[in-house]
Amino acid sequence: MQATNTWIRVAGSKERIMRGDPKSWRCYADPNLTEYPVTHCVFSGNLSSRNCFMEINKDGDERGLFAWIRYFGSIVIENDVARIEIAEPPRE
Repeated sequence: MQATNTWIRVAGSKERIMRGDPKSWRCYADPNLTEYPVTHCVFSGNLSSRNCFMEINKDGDERGLFAWIRYFGSIVIENDVARIEIAEPPRE
């Protein structure tokens, strides 16, 4: 999977963690609702107050996530590893 210049959500999977599944992280590239299970993430780039947010939704979001970190940038997933290059989002 590959996506560029988009918001990326990274969250842990309680069910997979409890089962001992090595793919305990899940990634999403907005607006896609497809879940991509990964073993770990590798990040590059610089974080700022505009491109990284920790978010919580007590009712769960449209993907069923309750807590996640959202980054703007590009993502490539190969061999169960997410490589995320963090970038600045466009100014609104």
